Amino acid sequence: MNAVVLNHEAFGNRGPITRDMGQGISMVIYVGNFAQNASSDTLRDIFGQYGQVEDVTIIRDRVSENGLGFGFVTMPDAGQARKAVDILNYADIGGRTVIVAETTERPERRAEPRG
Repeated sequence: MNAVVLNHEAFGNRGPITRDMGQGISMVIYVGNFAQNASSDTLRDIFGQYGQVEDVTIIRDRVSENGLGFGFVTMPDAGQARKAVDILNYADIGGRTVIVAETTERPERRAEPRG
């Protein structure tokens, strides 16, 4: 993937994570608490109701390869992405209440000297 995290300055600028996917800036959305057997096509269809979806990533267990119930959706239009977040956050999808939010970059942790 040619994604580059942009829009962040050092020390705490915690705006939304955006990526340059070669055709402009896209917004990355966190989706959590969905069914472990949900597919990327399912998430693409749900978020596709609110705009174009560039990428869907479901986080999986390394050993079993089962979905862990959370992942990320990348949408190229920030306005459409925010609308999807507003509508889908705490929505019932497949009998589960999902959490949907704009992603933010974690602040860099400084290594503490041991000893």
